Amino acid sequence: MRIAKERAHSARRALRAWRRDGGAKRMKAALLSVALVLSQLLGALAPTVALAAESSSWFDNPNGTRYISDVVGVTREQVVGELESHQGDSFYLGTPYLGLGDTGDMPRPNGDHGSYRAGMQCTGFVCYVMAAAGGNPYSALSTNGANWWNINVWERICKEQDVVSYRFDTKEELLASGLAQRGDVIVATPDSSVPVSGTDRYGNTWDGHAGFFWGSSPSEDLMWHSVHSSNGFGTIESGNQTSAIQGKVWPSHYILIPLGQSRGRVTVTKASSDPAVTDGNTLYSVGGAVYGLFSDEGCTKDTGVRLTTREDGTSEAVEVSPGTYWARELSAPRGYALSNATTRVEVPAGGEADASASDVPQTNPLGLVLAKADAETGEASPLGAASLAGAEFEVRYYAGQYDEGGLPAKATRTWTVSTGEDGTADLSSATGDDLYRDAAGNAVVPLGTVAIRETRAPEGYVASDKTFVTRVTAEGTAEHVSTYAAPTVAEQVRRGDLELVKAESGSMRRLAGVPFRITSATTGESHVIVTDENGQASTASSWASHATRTNANDTAGEGSWDAAAGVWFSGRTGKATAPDDSKGALPYDTYAVEELRCAANEGLRLVSMTVTVSRDARTVELGTVDDDQGPRIATTLTGKGGEHLVEAAGSVTLTDEVEYENLEPGKEYELTGTLMDREIGKAVTGADGKAVTATAKLTPKLSTGKAKVTFEFDATGLAGHSVVAFEELSQGGKTVATHADIDDEGQTVLFPKIGTTATDAEDGSHDAAADDDVTITDTVEYQNLVPGKEYELTGTLMDRETGEAVTDAKGEKVTATTRLTPEEASGTATVTFKFDGSDLAGRTVVAFEELSREGHVCATHSDLSDEGQSVAFPQVRTTASDAADGDKVINAAPGQRVADTVSYSNVTPGTEYRVRGHLLDAETSEELATAETTVTPESSEGTVEVAFDVDGTGLEGRKLVCTEELSRADKVVATHADLKDEGQTVSLPGIHTTATDAADGDHEATAADKVTITDRVEWSGLVKGREYTVTGTLMDKSTGEEVKGSDGSPVTASATFTADAESGSTDVTFEFDGSALAGHDVVAFETIAHDGRTVATHADLDDRGQTVSITEAPPEAPKGEKATKGGGQLPKTGDAGIPVAPIAGLCAAAGLSLAGARALRRRGRRGEPDVCIERGPEGGTGPLGGGGTDD
Repeated sequence: MRIAKERAHSARRALRAWRRDGGAKRMKAALLSVALVLSQLLGALAPTVALAAESSSWFDNPNGTRYISDVVGVTREQVVGELESHQGDSFYLGTPYLGLGDTGDMPRPNGDHGSYRAGMQCTGFVCYVMAAAGGNPYSALSTNGANWWNINVWERICKEQDVVSYRFDTKEELLASGLAQRGDVIVATPDSSVPVSGTDRYGNTWDGHAGFFWGSSPSEDLMWHSVHSSNGFGTIESGNQTSAIQGKVWPSHYILIPLGQSRGRVTVTKASSDPAVTDGNTLYSVGGAVYGLFSDEGCTKDTGVRLTTREDGTSEAVEVSPGTYWARELSAPRGYALSNATTRVEVPAGGEADASASDVPQTNPLGLVLAKADAETGEASPLGAASLAGAEFEVRYYAGQYDEGGLPAKATRTWTVSTGEDGTADLSSATGDDLYRDAAGNAVVPLGTVAIRETRAPEGYVASDKTFVTRVTAEGTAEHVSTYAAPTVAEQVRRGDLELVKAESGSMRRLAGVPFRITSATTGESHVIVTDENGQASTASSWASHATRTNANDTAGEGSWDAAAGVWFSGRTGKATAPDDSKGALPYDTYAVEELRCAANEGLRLVSMTVTVSRDARTVELGTVDDDQGPRIATTLTGKGGEHLVEAAGSVTLTDEVEYENLEPGKEYELTGTLMDREIGKAVTGADGKAVTATAKLTPKLSTGKAKVTFEFDATGLAGHSVVAFEELSQGGKTVATHADIDDEGQTVLFPKIGTTATDAEDGSHDAAADDDVTITDTVEYQNLVPGKEYELTGTLMDRETGEAVTDAKGEKVTATTRLTPEEASGTATVTFKFDGSDLAGRTVVAFEELSREGHVCATHSDLSDEGQSVAFPQVRTTASDAADGDKVINAAPGQRVADTVSYSNVTPGTEYRVRGHLLDAETSEELATAETTVTPESSEGTVEVAFDVDGTGLEGRKLVCTEELSRADKVVATHADLKDEGQTVSLPGIHTTATDAADGDHEATAADKVTITDRVEWSGLVKGREYTVTGTLMDKSTGEEVKGSDGSPVTASATFTADAESGSTDVTFEFDGSALAGHDVVAFETIAHDGRTVATHADLDDRGQTVSITEAPPEAPKGEKATKGGGQLPKTGDAGIPVAPIAGLCAAAGLSLAGARALRRRGRRGEPDVCIERGPEGGTGPLGGGGTDD
């Protein structure tokens, strides 16, 4: 009786479809009602013996040609993905167990019940999930008269469409089969021992059941289903849940309907590609490698499967769908490089496949094992005549990480390496044990520890006794690491000393204050020692500390020579090392020892000799050195006119007058002069890089006399320098006299020099504002002037970009002049420029200066690239736009933001500037907003954005202009404020609308099933040439809500147009059913948008111009007659009716239905309400949601 009542209730529900249709539609609904009544009544009367028989002998089809996923159009992955996405929420879980009739003829979970009750029975849950995952279960299962909610439809589909299924007598058999996979459908059907329409031993009513297998493995007893609580099944509550697999009665059979082919298992096995490197070394492990599984050879389609190796190199097996995969390493194990190789693996259904792979161990190429360096310089360059080549080292490798104190007694491998000329040694040429090599054959060292010890020192050095320990550790993912740090082995060069006694020949009188120059034969380094009052001299620190006025005699004049000054040879040209009294002054080398001319040996022949220092910490004794009388010379150097002051510009001629004595008359001599730079103590060089020299030959008639040596050279670059002439007199190729005193004023000529620093007089900076009153101060620094003489400084401002002189607003060159009489050779003077610089924004001026005396130019400074001589005039430009989309239009609404991009140029990089902006009304100049920001430019030009937040309310149709000022340290250096600049301007669109009855153009319309209203939208402030869409919505003035059409949706209209000017108008037409709106006022709200973004709106319920009143239509006579009402309810899961009713019942029911149809037609003529046919689960309008048509 319960089933009969439910079916009758469903029939009554179907009759309500009459409310929505009329005429032919009513007739169709009546016929459908007849069919439903017949099927429900016959089903209620039908016997159910056949159902019980089928339940106990469910069709077993393990060799089917299709899967259920092929039928319903959804994959296992989609179903599992849908369920897993809600595994942690209550979208499904906890949904009550209810029949279809209680949930609006559709299964409705908690998360999607709409206006109905949430509730699902078992097949409803299964079908809802399949549909949510993208399938079509409702239509696919409801074929040939079957209903998707019927439990028997699953067997029918398996039979008719040859779908794979497996039958098990017990749940234990199903779990032991190994066939179940997460997402498969499980159907539980009552055993034949349970009487149809009866109960099982626990009193449970006969019923079938369906759900999803949810085990993480084929043997896990877990199911996701919607079930009511049943006796004998533990504590399971009613509703949607995951629980142990069960039916609704006991005992039940279990049918497994797979959602696809059975899965397979895949593993990975990892090994080392070079066991010689890795075996026995705990820094390498094949455990911990992570592999990803991909479904394409290019490894772009990741399956999400990850395989991680254990210490033995194997991984756990992971279940995957059968097919072809490619395994690629994602994370390498400890000590190994990440492999880019892929391994193809074929995974059979129900079987297992292994992806075997090997990794390359990480190693460190040892092209460089070590480098030698000199201990004093720290550089790989030897001192003196020593060499860094030929040193031998023992290199020991240990397979493990150790420090020096923990090194094992025996190394894993040992090699011997030798250094080359550059002091380095590499492993490729090592001798000893076999080398480790990579796949390319290059010498490498594995991860571990390397210890290095010197066994033989190179020539001229003392061997190091230090052991160097370096660890080689893993790094990154590449095959080669660079964690080996090649040690630099610093060694001490052998050092010694020399000493001598100076005496006059014949008398053996000891000569004090005699200098001797000691020069390295290898490096040319040269230093001077001087004899003491006893004629003795020595380089040893025990005689005079190396650190006491070190090498002071090299540059000292004869009156300043100091026998107690220390001597120290660095052993390198141009490289100084710190003196050390624990060492000899002379590095391993051969030296020339030359006696120099001085007052003490005046008139004596000078002596030269050679000595070699080869032992460490030893002194070479030179004994007593004596000599005879010899020639002498003295010099005076001048420029043109005999002046000692010359401009350093272009070609210069200097003359050195040489006085000589003690020459032998009649013999030919040669004078060789060299110009020396006093500031650096080195020879002046010409354009060819060679020293500036000059020679003159002479054959004196007397032993005394004078000769001239003339120097011609390019003096460019010598400004600020002083040059001194050194002279050497030779005879027969041998030097017989020299004059080389760097401090001799008579031998010296000065080259004046000036340098300038131009700044803004206001704050001393190198930038200024381009206004009509600019003052620039140029501070001129001078050197090498003659004190007491008057000079003139003339300055000219130059444009850096054009290289031309800057002109003021009158077109005259900007210049300035000052005079000075220096009291010292060096000092400063100031030149001040005052001018109109209003045209200089964006330009940089450079101060050129010229120093002259008595009309003769002595020095100039004219370098366009000299920043110190420069003053920049910054410039700014601005571009304003809508911050939201970058166009030139903002909305007339609150919360608007204008982005002003400020382009700046000619600023000082690295200096902080402040940019302050003002947003003004272009018409009234009213300030609407201000904004500021700071910027520290990395270059002289760039951009910065200033954002203005403004309320656009009430500004429709207006234009806003941005002005900006750039300042540094509160000093404004540039402004841009042009109210007519379109680039600085944004506009605010405005709209106004007028809504009228399309029939007569007034503001009244008659209530009818078709009402047409035209809304004229007048707009301004749009961008010409841009496409816009205007969208209107009709609003009910009395409720403030949208007017709804006959289909329940809001009444809207739109029009798309391209603005041909900044202002214009567009019509929007509304057509709608207004029959129910009599007595209402409707108001047109309008919105203009561009590219989906609203730019203007007009929405005022009180605007009469936007309003149309709907008046009452003339009354009509009522039609139709009243029809009777009825309803029905769909069957529960498990109900299975077989249509076997008497013919008489059919005829009676048909007669009643036809009579009812006529009555409904009469009711429609009287104007009474029709009954409604509700929508079914597939969205149709038939009594069962079957998708009825309108014909």
